[in-house]
Amino acid sequence: MTTRNRDIDKALWDKRYCDASFYEIPWGRQLIGTKYIKCSKCGSNLLYQKDRANFEPTEIIGKCLDCQTEFNADQTLEMILDAEFGDDAMSFCLSCVRYTFICAYETCRCFACGLSLEEKLCVACGERLASTDRIYTCPFIVHLDFCSSCW
Repeated sequence: MTTRNRDIDKALWDKRYCDASFYEIPWGRQLIGTKYIKCSKCGSNLLYQKDRANFEPTEIIGKCLDCQTEFNADQTLEMILDAEFGDDAMSFCLSCVRYTFICAYETCRCFACGLSLEEKLCVACGERLASTDRIYTCPFIVHLDFCSSCW
């Protein structure tokens, strides 16, 4: 085996090792590995979860295999979600107040606390809320419980 092939094999193993560390997270197998998560410090795509057995998104401690920088749960989640959905699809979750609420590609939920817009009903008329019914105008009042017609 040539040195170049050995380097390629190691790089692939490193990436798989990092990706697999997130598989216990409920959505880990769906998101991880589909896009390259970039370390916000050095730009490496070798970000992993220190506790491979952790299954709670809010308890993730991420670490870069290259620069060895550690990231808290919020930072790690933001890097993962930004890689998958882009910053334009990300919003603050009004339930857990993290920048982890995504409304894109038929997904409208928080990847930290699990709040799903599809699970909410309008308190005025009882209609199921759709993704177009999101209202984020006031940070002090939660508007997710009203549809756009009743608002």
